[in-house]
Amino acid sequence: MSFDPTPDEIADRYAAAHERVVGLAATFSTSDLDCPVPGTPKWTVHGLLSHLVGAPVDFAAGRLEGAGGEKWTQRQVEERAGRPLEQLIEERSGVIAGVDSAVRGGHVPAPISFDILTHESDLRGALGLPPTPDPLGLRFVAAGFGERAVAVAAKR
Repeated sequence: MSFDPTPDEIADRYAAAHERVVGLAATFSTSDLDCPVPGTPKWTVHGLLSHLVGAPVDFAAGRLEGAGGEKWTQRQVEERAGRPLEQLIEERSGVIAGVDSAVRGGHVPAPISFDILTHESDLRGALGLPPTPDPLGLRFVAAGFGERAVAVAAKR
């Protein structure tokens, strides 16, 4: 079985997770934002949200050097430290249509969706919320990571 999602499938998974994360974030209290995230132990909920804002902002601005790496993601978090939640949500809203268009145009690979879906689960786990209610998204991530693990093992 091969994992070969279409650009629309990648974009659909990303868009659905984006809507859920923004919906969840709108309900977060100050104490929620300060909560540590075990899945990303260097970050609080605010820090993780800062990364989820910073990644599409960086993509839209063409800042892709080191994309996905620790320095790239940590810079996103540090740049947004202390910003109110409403400002984070507004910043993300300003770029999300362009990101969706680029993904649907086939210019962005599936890991963009892996990132937000994985971090949605991180947020939910950190705050004791129910699991991600998107079985298609969970299968999407599992299939993508599974194929990647098989490919890495085959190279050894």
